[in-house]
Amino acid sequence: MKRISIFVITAVICFVCLPVFAQQYPDVPTNHWAYPAVQELVSKGVIQGFPDGTFSGNRGYTRYEFAQALIKAIPVIRKMVGGTNAPGVMGPAGPAGPEGPAGPGISLDELANLRKLIDEFKVELQAQGVDIEALKKDIATLGARVSAVEKEQKRVVITADALFFTKGTLTNEGFAVDRDSRTLSPNSLSANPLQNTNFYSNIDLKINGRVNDRTTVNSAFGIGNFLRYELGSSSTRSSSQDFMLWNLYLDSAVSLGPFGPGKLTLGRFPFQLTPYIFKMVAPDSYAYFAPLDDGDYVVDGGKVAFNMGKVGVTAFAAKTGVIKTGSTNLEAPFLTVTNNADVSQIIGVRAVFGAPFSGKLGLTYVQEGVGGDPGQNSVYGADLDMRIAKLGVSGEFTQSKPSDMLIAAEGPLDSNNNAWNANLKYQLGKLGIGAGYTRVEENFDSLGSWMRLGRATNLVNVKGEVANLSYVAAKNLVLTADGSWLQPIANNLVEGRTANNPGQTVNAVNIDNVTGWKAGAKYALTAANSVDLGFEEVLWSPIGDGLDTRERYISLGVGHTFNPNTSLKLLYQIVEYRQGGASPYFSSGDSRGGVAGAEFMLKY
Repeated sequence: MKRISIFVITAVICFVCLPVFAQQYPDVPTNHWAYPAVQELVSKGVIQGFPDGTFSGNRGYTRYEFAQALIKAIPVIRKMVGGTNAPGVMGPAGPAGPEGPAGPGISLDELANLRKLIDEFKVELQAQGVDIEALKKDIATLGARVSAVEKEQKRVVITADALFFTKGTLTNEGFAVDRDSRTLSPNSLSANPLQNTNFYSNIDLKINGRVNDRTTVNSAFGIGNFLRYELGSSSTRSSSQDFMLWNLYLDSAVSLGPFGPGKLTLGRFPFQLTPYIFKMVAPDSYAYFAPLDDGDYVVDGGKVAFNMGKVGVTAFAAKTGVIKTGSTNLEAPFLTVTNNADVSQIIGVRAVFGAPFSGKLGLTYVQEGVGGDPGQNSVYGADLDMRIAKLGVSGEFTQSKPSDMLIAAEGPLDSNNNAWNANLKYQLGKLGIGAGYTRVEENFDSLGSWMRLGRATNLVNVKGEVANLSYVAAKNLVLTADGSWLQPIANNLVEGRTANNPGQTVNAVNIDNVTGWKAGAKYALTAANSVDLGFEEVLWSPIGDGLDTRERYISLGVGHTFNPNTSLKLLYQIVEYRQGGASPYFSSGDSRGGVAGAEFMLKY
């Protein structure tokens, strides 16, 4: 159909070289929109051009010539529509004939250009006796048919992501672990990362189908051994292949009676809320794996979204911990107050209101049921995001409130159970500046992802300032920096988790402050090649004059994009740990090692 449309618009011009009449009409300027529109179609090889086989935008054609081209196109358009008379009664189907050659197509965009041409040359067409309204009706009918065909072609969409990841490690000193608490060269010291190399892969297939105008079905499943690596504490878990059903759910437009129209989601679907309430900690720093790194938990259940006036409401109920690798839950949703027991289900509601300065105010309530233990944990939260000129203002306040049964089992957890932050961001030309304050009290507990310093995530019993900078130093060079200056709120104790295993506690006693900072530079060598440099250091400072415990990560990355669907990333990171007067981890002693990684991504 595309070829016919272009042929209609331009090939007819091949037969329109009537200089006698052309003298009666003004020329169309060569910078007119019609010229590049036709040129683009010629460049695709859809049309043949004028009798000399070319179409040159430098030649000045007249309005009469364009009108004559459109007039000669009318019979072809009406043939595509199928005639203007009503169809007769359909007879019995005959035997199927041989398959014919693929015909040309016409797109909705090309029909839109055709409508524009008719409007542009309306006067000239009417002067030649063309019924403009009838012609527009024919094009509208053709447009409806093309739209139906394009919609049908999109009924089922299949895409896939393939990840191939190689990781090699070495230990130069002590008992080294990487930033995700995975052991480096666990069996012996090695001088070459190739001596301790493992290969991981994962292929995810996504199938999205349209059942009808109101309902779609979405699925995503994968196979590979990358999930075992992501959730395992050792870098050698590479032998077993797992099948993962990531998603299988339907989205449907529904009527909710007094609440009006809404959208219903049922099945296994990805879900997250705010960082303090419900968001998954990314378990790996070295490879990007969307099902685990985008912050979504995989849950079984349902949610419904609708509007109450200008307020957007989402209500949900779901079970968590549904995908397992060996004995490990994919989501690993642990709660401190229940001695690391799984959260088996959640139920709640979130409402989003409009706020001044094009802002949004969100209010969230989640009730978490704990599997295997009595009781529940409730989380309340409010979050705000707005922009005043070039100044961005954001913040979140959250409170966790365990039930009486949990309080009786675990202690007085209904106080010192708040978490909040406030942040300002300002963009001054190429310089972006951010500053804020955060406070997470010792009994706060939720399934969020709100902080990471080195190996430690989701620290509690801390307060302090945070800041970040970004600067576009050149067209192809971006510099970034982040800093956190935290102190214990009480008892000189800081607790948290590790990214790779949320059930493993980070416990640092006798702490005076925790300081973390990062700096990075990304340099685009070409449109397809880039280089990344990164430096991160975390200092755990004890009370008194004791030595700081120091984590340090120095990274060099190289990226190459073969095409929009294929990319390769190479990484080498030096990992260094120096034991001081207070250690937040179970490992002890100085250590040093390296991590080498190669990630190949293919999307199709």
